[in-house]
Amino acid sequence: MILFEREADCCGCGACAQVCPVQAISMQESKTGFLFPKIDANRCIECGKCQKSCGYQKTCLETEPLEAWAASARDRKIEINSASGGIFATIATEIVEAGGVAVGAVMKNTQQGIRVCHVIGKTVEDVGKMQGSKYVQSDAYVVFDGVKKALAKGTQVLFCGTPCQVAAIKKVTGNPDNLFTMDLVCHGVPSQKMFRDFIARLEKDLQIQMEAFYFRSKVFGRNDYIAEIVPKRNKKIYGIPHGLLSFYKLFLDGKINRKSCYQCPFATKQRVADLTIGDYWGIENQHEKEIAEGVVNLSQSWSSILVNTMKGRALLETYGKKLSKVPSKYEKIAERNEQLKMPLKEPKERKELMNLYEKEGYNAVENWFRARMGGKIKFAIKRILGIKKHTKQGDVNFEK
Repeated sequence: MILFEREADCCGCGACAQVCPVQAISMQESKTGFLFPKIDANRCIECGKCQKSCGYQKTCLETEPLEAWAASARDRKIEINSASGGIFATIATEIVEAGGVAVGAVMKNTQQGIRVCHVIGKTVEDVGKMQGSKYVQSDAYVVFDGVKKALAKGTQVLFCGTPCQVAAIKKVTGNPDNLFTMDLVCHGVPSQKMFRDFIARLEKDLQIQMEAFYFRSKVFGRNDYIAEIVPKRNKKIYGIPHGLLSFYKLFLDGKINRKSCYQCPFATKQRVADLTIGDYWGIENQHEKEIAEGVVNLSQSWSSILVNTMKGRALLETYGKKLSKVPSKYEKIAERNEQLKMPLKEPKERKELMNLYEKEGYNAVENWFRARMGGKIKFAIKRILGIKKHTKQGDVNFEK
C-alpha cells in the first residue's frame, strides 16, 4: 500500500511517517534511491493524519519577503568553512551559545557509506559539522521527534533545511513561537543511494578509501565548484572541478533530481520559512556602489537573506549581529536564483539516466557521462590534468 499514486506527489520529507499514531508508515528507498512512504495496511487505521501532515501536498506558504540583504559572516573561520557566506553557522552559533539548539544536515561515515541526515546540535562544534553544502536529500525526519521534545521544554530551536523539510517541521510541530525556520534556495535533490554509488566508483578510480567529501571547498579557491576529497591515511587531499565528477555535474545540470523537484510548489517568491538563505550570485553587478565604497568585499563570500516573517526579522536582529549586512532587494537576489521564481524544468535526459541507473547501476551512468565528455581516454586525461592536490591540515569536519 502506498500513500501517493504518483512519484511526483511526494517530496520524501517523512512527516507522514512521523505523525502516524500506530507506526504504520516506514520510509523506504526506491530502486533509484529516493525515499517514499510505505503503509502497512494491516496496521493502518485510516485516520488521515499522514496526508494532513504533508507540507508538499498542502503548502503552508507565509508571505512575500519583508526585506532582503546581502550578508557575510564577520568571523573569517566561519565564512571560510561555509559553502557561501556563513549565515546559518553564524546565527546557529549564537543560538546554541544562548542555550538553544540548531538543527541541520551533516555527513556521517557509516558502514553503508556516507550518509546525510539532520541532527540536533547543542554546541558550537555540532554547528561546525553542519557547515557546507550537501547536494543530496537529507534524512530530516529522523529528528522530528527530538525537535518536538525540545520545543515542549521551551528551548529555542533553529531548523534549517530545504523548503519542503521546513514545511514538514512546521506541520509536525504546529510552528510554536520558539521554533525558528531557515530554508535554502533549493535547486532540487538527488538520492543518497546514487551519491553513495558515485563515491564508491570514485574511490575505485582514485584507488583510495575516502574519509570525507565536500562539495564546495574553499581550499582550492573561492566561489568555485571544486569538490574536496579527503582520503584516509594520506597527507594529501584532492580537489576536483565539478565538471569532472559525474554526480556533481549531473546534479548542477538538474538531471538527477527527485521527480517532485520539477514541480516544487516552494520555488516561488512566497516563502515557507522565517528566513531564506542562499548564494548571492551576481552580487558584483547588483551592488557595484557598495563594492566601490568598500562596504562589500569580494575577497570573501556573500550570501543572500530574505526575511519572510516578523519572527524571521526578530531572529536576524537578535542573533545576526555578527554578520556584515547590506540592504538588497528580492528582485536583485532572484535574478540569478531561478528557484526563487519557478521550479527547474525537467531535462529530457533525466528519464534516460534514471532508467539506466535502475537497470544497470551507477557504472552505466558514469560511462554515459564520460562518453559525453569525449570518451574514456579524453576524460581520463582531463581528470588527471584537472585534479589539484593540497596538504591535509587539521581535522575533517565529519561525523564518524
